[in-house]
Amino acid sequence: MNRAFYVNFGIIACSFSCLEADLRSLISGIVFRDEAVVASAFLDKSQFAENTTILKKLGRNFWEEKELFDKIVGQLHRIRDDRNSFIHGVWRPGNFGEPNGNAELLDLRTVYCESENQRKWKHGVRKLYSLKEFAVLLDTIENVRSDIKSLCMKLENAATEEGIHLDFNLSGVTTAYRPQLMRLTPEGELVQIEIGT
Repeated sequence: MNRAFYVNFGIIACSFSCLEADLRSLISGIVFRDEAVVASAFLDKSQFAENTTILKKLGRNFWEEKELFDKIVGQLHRIRDDRNSFIHGVWRPGNFGEPNGNAELLDLRTVYCESENQRKWKHGVRKLYSLKEFAVLLDTIENVRSDIKSLCMKLENAATEEGIHLDFNLSGVTTAYRPQLMRLTPEGELVQIEIGT
């Protein structure tokens, strides 16, 4: 068993789950405020792409924070395909974690490709991931989580000044017990960082 692969894969999978919980908490706090049951009724079956679209629409109501909303939505759009293939693809750990080592991902989706002289469907596209690429992906996810946390704090402070209560922790245990923001060092070691650093 390739322990380095499974440990790092698990860290990224958990980070993606935390990102989804953070996104859900942000939407929940804006739309449903402190109505946890109502939020649950509308968000329990929601999907990552759908929540990204919802966030984009909600961001149009917050002119003061439009730039941060747009940044987060753009980041979510950019990592959506990585998230889907990462979570739903088929992995071969290979020699991941060794010098110049890689794990192989088989993306199960069928995609249409078109060039000047050819149109075709591709099935089972393969991609190699090194420890460094895992670290970059984790950094990207954690940066989006940090931006969401920052946006929640800004919206909460602005609402409080107007006498409005927003609650960004409605998603339940997932958000209450989520791990801290994490980074992988080039050597593959996991380090915890403080939010906002």
